[in-house]
Amino acid sequence: MGQRSQIYIRYKNKTGVQLIARYFGWNYGERMVSRARGIIEWLSDRSEWFDFVLNNPSDIKTLERVCDVNFDMRGVIISTDIIKEIEEEFKEEAKRDGVNQWIFGQDNNDGQLLIDVCSGEIKYAFIPYFDELNKVMDADAYMKYNVGSNWKTKNWQTPNEPDDQDAKEYTIKNIEYISKAAKLMTSDEVKEFVGYDYSFAVFGYPF
Repeated sequence: MGQRSQIYIRYKNKTGVQLIARYFGWNYGERMVSRARGIIEWLSDRSEWFDFVLNNPSDIKTLERVCDVNFDMRGVIISTDIIKEIEEEFKEEAKRDGVNQWIFGQDNNDGQLLIDVCSGEIKYAFIPYFDELNKVMDADAYMKYNVGSNWKTKNWQTPNEPDDQDAKEYTIKNIEYISKAAKLMTSDEVKEFVGYDYSFAVFGYPF
């Protein structure tokens, strides 16, 4: 089924805790790290105006679109809005199984990115999957998990894509930026993020 991964951004506005949840195909390795850098940079550039930005629906819509953009490759993947999909197609199943199971338990083989700005500070974590919460990874560890421990030196050439030294170089720079601009979440913070009751916060009613 190809590469599958998810990106989650949690923030707080005047109505309370909110969650952006996006499902991707073909988003992995350096592509995921590129999106992480793009999202964190967008948030960092606006951190002094979070009270305005996070309460402005048009800015939130822009942030959702930023998730789709790979600024390094100048490419866009149209992700799926997990929250909308649950509400429109899987509401009864989410009531049966628990809404968090449906938000975070998506098909996945390339990891998940969590970004939390509820405290006003930008925090992030990569995890393999939502039930592996003790395996918190920074961006470099994520690359080792997803691409291989020798990702900085390996030959990236595949039948469909030529070896790309530029990708290695900008990925290293992206990792350096992420480590400076955002704080790595602890395992307890990741557990709280994934275990939070999003039923009322996201959907406006309890499941």
